[in-house]
Amino acid sequence: MLNKRIDHLKYIFVHVDGLQLANLLRFLGYWDSFGYDKPTKYASRVRMEIVHRIDPDPTEDGFYVQFSYDDELVKFPWCDSSKNCPIDKFIEYAAERIILDYEYVDDFCKGSQGTNYLELDAPQ
Repeated sequence: MLNKRIDHLKYIFVHVDGLQLANLLRFLGYWDSFGYDKPTKYASRVRMEIVHRIDPDPTEDGFYVQFSYDDELVKFPWCDSSKNCPIDKFIEYAAERIILDYEYVDDFCKGSQGTNYLELDAPQ
């Protein structure tokens, strides 16, 4: 036998509408990287897969993430890997763009952060 290890498939399905999907693609840098030639159509889909690779070369072992948009594999420029993107690279990319200052988010949602949203103070 090649491998006696038992894999436990874990699957999470999240359904969102086209606007939320377009914003997810914007967050991932899709539009900046590939342009606007492929708009989000009705029933478009983005799939994020987390893969645990066990490679003969131990430097390649680990968790990787890959994205597909309407069943086409997408390689984002923020991930310089020619193979699947190491999950640490994705976490680093996301952490630089997600606002983790909960007080700032709360003030923003209440409208007390300011009235000119183009000139807001940057979150901490």
